[in-house]
Amino acid sequence: MTKAEQKEIGMKIQNFRKAENLTQEKLAETAGISLTYMCEIESGKKAAGRDTLRSIAIALGVSLDYLLIPGTSREDPRLVKWKRMLEDCSEDEHDLLFDVVKSMKSIIRNHHGSKRRK
Repeated sequence: MTKAEQKEIGMKIQNFRKAENLTQEKLAETAGISLTYMCEIESGKKAAGRDTLRSIAIALGVSLDYLLIPGTSREDPRLVKWKRMLEDCSEDEHDLLFDVVKSMKSIIRNHHGSKRRK
């Protein structure tokens, strides 16, 4: 792995970690590595091995492809949160939650729309 690749991987990890509102300490703990090593990976000073990158990807909820392949797009962190929340729901629960969120969206937009008109 080149230094440029190390830096790009570190940057991707850092950007996604921040988007998820995770500290380096929390991500390191979840991935099972030391905080010092996490800092070195994010800064591009050290290359992470395959198993470490896999652990980090799992902790962030991203694919290993996202971390390793340049130009691979990542999922929006907000969508990742929704997916995690819904992964243990039944089909009926999915349908019900969709209807609830759709209604809430309408209520929010109507409420904010009426505030703007005043």
